Amino acid sequence: MSRKVALVLFVAVLVVVTADIANFSTCDDVDDSCSINQLRITPCRSKKTCILKKGNNVSMEFDYTPKFSTTKLKTAVYWADTGAIFPDLGMADGCAFTTCPVESGQAATLSYHLLIGKKIPVGTYTFKWVLWNEENEAQRCCFKTPVQIRK
Repeated sequence: MSRKVALVLFVAVLVVVTADIANFSTCDDVDDSCSINQLRITPCRSKKTCILKKGNNVSMEFDYTPKFSTTKLKTAVYWADTGAIFPDLGMADGCAFTTCPVESGQAATLSYHLLIGKKIPVGTYTFKWVLWNEENEAQRCCFKTPVQIRK
């Protein structure tokens, strides 16, 4: 195989591998009790705003490092603009989507799969994802990510 072909294949694989990394920012209203290291949304072909199609399955994963330990986690996804809970997730037991117990300073990953319902209105939104210690709600991880819902 020539070097040129090998280079083209390497770049193609690199694009596929990194295509899921999504843009995010930390929440303004959260203290320094957690670090979000990376967010991956599949499918997400744009690092600026992920485009999600109604009726499709979406995988969301984020790597985090808590500065607290707990055996009980809660999680929820909100529409950041309104504060309303995202209808397809609601509030859930966070330990169903990440390894518990959570140890302070130990990196972990939360993985969640959802169907983008056909009743969700088309538009551009900001999702706000919160993961918190059920025994101390001030200890939490939080980030926001822009998404666009399309038909």
